[in-house]
Amino acid sequence: MRAKLLTYSQPYKKQLFTFWFTFGWFLTIFYYSSGKITTFATKLKIKNIQHMKISGVLKMTLIILLWGLCFASCSKMDNDEFQATEKKLVKIIIDETSSHSDYFFSYDNDGHLKEASCYTSLQNTPVLYKYKYDWNTSSINVTETITINDDFIAQGSIYTINILDGLARSISYNQDPTEMGSIKYNASNRVSEYSDRNSNGIIIWDNDKLLSVTCNFDSEDYYYISSFTYGDQYSIKGYSPLIPEATITDMLFIAHPELGGMKTNQIPVSETNTWTDTPDDIVITHYKYEFDNEGYISKITAERNINVKDTNVVVYTLTWE
Repeated sequence: MRAKLLTYSQPYKKQLFTFWFTFGWFLTIFYYSSGKITTFATKLKIKNIQHMKISGVLKMTLIILLWGLCFASCSKMDNDEFQATEKKLVKIIIDETSSHSDYFFSYDNDGHLKEASCYTSLQNTPVLYKYKYDWNTSSINVTETITINDDFIAQGSIYTINILDGLARSISYNQDPTEMGSIKYNASNRVSEYSDRNSNGIIIWDNDKLLSVTCNFDSEDYYYISSFTYGDQYSIKGYSPLIPEATITDMLFIAHPELGGMKTNQIPVSETNTWTDTPDDIVITHYKYEFDNEGYISKITAERNINVKDTNVVVYTLTWE
């Protein structure tokens, strides 16, 4: 589903522009020719107007109005088309040696994430997570349903994300209102800090490039650090879900990275992961991308080298509609 339906199709847009452009030139030439509109009136079959004279001011006003309509129409169509043509991420398939996960996203008519689900396995046991999102003016309420091995386990409203000026600012946990998560931003409205009931992190950007994420889990006394490098940049549409996945891992932000200041068309070519308690353990991941014919990422191959000895390959397959 697209965020917004096209107001004009491409062929109709060209026809409309041609009409206003031609008609505007016609009136301009007419203004500098005879002060009478005999030919024009005859074509329109308007009687008793052949000898009417129109003042120069009135004629010039008509011309200005017509040219204004021409450019205003084209400008509006360009803006509408730009807003309408961005597709939504509807599916992610993640395959690696020992596991497989499917993520699905569905949207309402306003382009807001309505439902999301994740089907995966834990120790060969199928697990299905389902999330529903209730959008309000200043908040999003999230409801979760968990099914393990086809047996219903739990359902409930788990948290509310509070929105201000188009950005997520805090998270309220419905089971314990005293617990709060927060999200902070830099001067460019890129996420710079976050905290929830399990972890907290510091995020560093270089303009639109995510450089590093330093994360600490509350139950541990060490930090997990991810650093990203970039090479030749592609001209892509959409975004890479690796960016929100590396910062605030939540299906809402994977579908709407703009809510957390994480939407960017800059895609890393490698990622290095280290831990402060075991500095000799290093995981280096190299990313390779494939694109569909419109420029959206269709496939990401992540080759993970663990301490240079072991290699693990993870393949992300993305579907946009």
